[in-house]
Amino acid sequence: MEPEPEERPSIEYTDIDLNENFEEWLSKKVDPIKYKGLMGTLTHFRENELIATFKNDSLNISYKIEIKGKGDEDGISFDFYRFKEGQWRFGIDIEDVEITDIDGELLELKGLGYARFLMVIMIYYLENYIDKPIDLKLPGSELTIGICADASGGFWEYMGMNEGKYSMDKDRYNSMTGPNCGYDKDFQMKDWESWLFSDSKKRARKKKKKHKKKKTKRKKKRKSKKSKMR
Repeated sequence: MEPEPEERPSIEYTDIDLNENFEEWLSKKVDPIKYKGLMGTLTHFRENELIATFKNDSLNISYKIEIKGKGDEDGISFDFYRFKEGQWRFGIDIEDVEITDIDGELLELKGLGYARFLMVIMIYYLENYIDKPIDLKLPGSELTIGICADASGGFWEYMGMNEGKYSMDKDRYNSMTGPNCGYDKDFQMKDWESWLFSDSKKRARKKKKKHKKKKTKRKKKRKSKKSKMR
């Protein structure tokens, strides 16, 4: 009688090696200014011998990146998970979490870019090591991602999220779609990746330049119109 195959656990934990492959991927993906900042965070991560772990819950379709010290039980973390099919949400736990260095001393992580770093590792792992479900893969850059019950103190707005179409402050509870379909705040995958990988000041300059060109064209058209009328 053949032994029954072992049942694969629904939750898997994998330590992530942020090696030269990660650096190469980062250099191709990220704007030079953002790259410099992320490399600064990576240097701090390595100097203090921190550990990055990927949690894959295949039953509930949930992904989590956690960073902690070698002697820490818990660490800072970022969750990206399916609420319902086609509905994806964020969660981040970085405030009031104690992380220790190689000597067991508390580290001050504020201002070192670890919120962005957690998310970049998430994208890296999803792109390179995970067979993504169809409702994550198919929408691509148009995927809508949201959060409910915002208690971030403005962090999600800083990332570029806007008030959801059916949020509590709009017509969420009077909508035909029902209260569970709307997010308090949301944006699309392309907005998330833009915040992670692009230089926001550079984008603003381009937008301003584009607006200025349009304005100049309108002035030229008005002048041309006046000359014809004469």
